[in-house]
Amino acid sequence: MYALCADAWFQAAKRKVSDSPSDPTVKDDQADSVVVEYGDFVKVLGELSPSLSVAELRKYELLRDQFGGASR
Repeated sequence: MYALCADAWFQAAKRKVSDSPSDPTVKDDQADSVVVEYGDFVKVLGELSPSLSVAELRKYELLRDQFGGASR
């Protein structure tokens, strides 16, 4: 979840920089704010790869079942 949010923010920051006027004398009242939009999340969601493989996930599920007790 952290990677998704961080990458979405970075995507929004890149968009803001590319959309900003090339003239540095133009004042931007929102220069230090970055707005993350739905599209930023969608774009990076398609680019993210899982931090665990399916095999690693199964391994951890087995460990949880073996040592986790009755509560879930």
